[in-house]
Amino acid sequence: MTDDELVAAYAEIAALSGAVCAQCADPPHPPYRCCSQLYCWVAREAALERWGVTLTRTHHEALPYMGAQGCTVAPHLRSLCSLAVCKDELARQPTAVQERYWTLREAIEEAEEKRSV
Repeated sequence: MTDDELVAAYAEIAALSGAVCAQCADPPHPPYRCCSQLYCWVAREAALERWGVTLTRTHHEALPYMGAQGCTVAPHLRSLCSLAVCKDELARQPTAVQERYWTLREAIEEAEEKRSV
């Protein structure tokens, strides 16, 4: 997988996991409730170390990369967040969604392993 393909795969899995999380029914939760300052710091370090990108902070008090429309960090630079999905909610999704998530995740993990060698 090329870097461009990896970036595209992260974008797709982030959109998929975001859509799944938006449907969280146990109980309904506000958007971005799973975001954490710790994840922001992990993203900051990984973006710089793995992609050579320095992230720009927003003015959000608690989450340094949260903007008015959500996270301002590209999905491939916040891999931990992009891959995160509630397993219970994912299990409630159609089989095609579940299969696509796991196919993408496996491909991303394989590509990341090759990148780190």
